[in-house]
Amino acid sequence: MFKFLLVLFTVAVVGIQAKQPKHNNQIKIGYFHGGRTMLLYRAQYFKDFKREGVDVRFITKYLNSKKWYDFISKRNKGVLDGKATGIELIDLLLEGKVELSVTGEAAFLRSCEKGEPIVAIAELGADETNNSGHAIGLKKGIKVNGPKDLEKIVWGTRRSSGGDDVFLKEFLLQSGVDLSKVKIISSIDDNKLEKFVRDGTITGGYFHLMDLRELEVKDLAYLYRKLDWVNPAFSHALLVTTPENLKIHKANIKKMLRGYIKRVRFEHDLPLEKKKDNYLHATPAYRSAYEMATDYKGMNLPQYRALPFVRSDLEADALKMFLRHGYIKKNFDINRCIDNSILDEIQHDIDLKEKSRTKKKKK
Repeated sequence: MFKFLLVLFTVAVVGIQAKQPKHNNQIKIGYFHGGRTMLLYRAQYFKDFKREGVDVRFITKYLNSKKWYDFISKRNKGVLDGKATGIELIDLLLEGKVELSVTGEAAFLRSCEKGEPIVAIAELGADETNNSGHAIGLKKGIKVNGPKDLEKIVWGTRRSSGGDDVFLKEFLLQSGVDLSKVKIISSIDDNKLEKFVRDGTITGGYFHLMDLRELEVKDLAYLYRKLDWVNPAFSHALLVTTPENLKIHKANIKKMLRGYIKRVRFEHDLPLEKKKDNYLHATPAYRSAYEMATDYKGMNLPQYRALPFVRSDLEADALKMFLRHGYIKKNFDINRCIDNSILDEIQHDIDLKEKSRTKKKKK
């Protein structure tokens, strides 16, 4: 009888172990590659996550593709690489195919409005006041003397979840333009922007810094006004998950965020010249992809805060703009979609360590 019970116990234990995930230290993140997520990528590239004991994988897809792939192992560094939208990445999260996703402000607000079970747990890169990373650009030769001239322009926005349209419409509204008279070609693929400006398909647009700089270098367009008509930080990325994932994977998520924060702190401490051209291993063709800072006509890349708490006041203010232009149909309490609990714990750990160091120095 004892031997029989022992066999049953052994089988039960083996069965339980078999159900455990093969990679119980692995976290998959739905990912898009850009200025607002670059430090998350660099934390992976420079093994900050690995040092914290967590295996982080970035899941993304090529532009207009339906096939998802591992960004790190299959990256080709082309313009079509890592081009999933925020809405697609939230869907990937809700389908249970990743534990976390990055998303922009627009897709996040829309998901919250729909009542989808997501929470933002960290703010990633965001534009800065006086040094925004977005701007209104106009085709070379286009002149503007008032609202009527702005109405004649055929406007364009880059592929997104719809947020770029809202920023553009807010600019036009504040400029006295009748929005019903404006033509906007929305969500243009990254690799078609230059062609559309060159052939006159669009004669103005809401551009990302790198795109506008490229157009100016080629003498196709010029900077008309950098993003200053609303708080530039309205343009930001967030790390989101589900409340269930937050409970199940809390330990790994905390390790991942700790590694990310160490990367941000490390780069904050770099001299400015190293932030502008930081990684000598990068070939010249891709070196700009590793920049943390630049200064192009008073514009800068998105910046990252050392303790990336999700700012509920920022989200609430951005929500008002998205409501104004009908992207969001009904108001809601943004706080139900924010959970800073893991960052609270990390901050507590950091404070304890810094107090401990201070005491040791005094001794």
